[in-house]
Amino acid sequence: MKSKPVVLMLLALLILPAIGYADVIPVSPISPIASFMGAVAITIILELMVAALFLSVTKISKNILIAVLIANLISLPVVWFAFPLLGQTLLIVALSEIFAIVLEAGIIFFMNKKAISMKQSLILSAIMNLVSFFVGGFVFAAMLDLYLLSVR
Repeated sequence: MKSKPVVLMLLALLILPAIGYADVIPVSPISPIASFMGAVAITIILELMVAALFLSVTKISKNILIAVLIANLISLPVVWFAFPLLGQTLLIVALSEIFAIVLEAGIIFFMNKKAISMKQSLILSAIMNLVSFFVGGFVFAAMLDLYLLSVR
């Protein structure tokens, strides 16, 4: 039970910097496509690392990593370009993350039915997406800090 406050504190440290800039809309010197490509690279690296660790611990075939890569290449453009058309609210962000978790879990499962259960696919997808969401928020906040400091 002592680890619960530590986990909550770590989560707060990861997400609070991003929330602090929720109302700031700077003019980015980077194009949306360049931002997307950077996010794709970071997300794929993070999610493949998380998946490899999960598969190692659960003794599930590493061949599933191919499905993780394909799932990310399909879900990321939808989350980045389609969901923002619905608005920029916390509800839309939450819906986009749920969409990514469910879609990626489905792809992972259907490409590897003999090696992984749907439950394991959902757990794997949820862990991968939570890690990439929080780390991505932290990286975004750090980059925004650097950008805002550079334009002062």
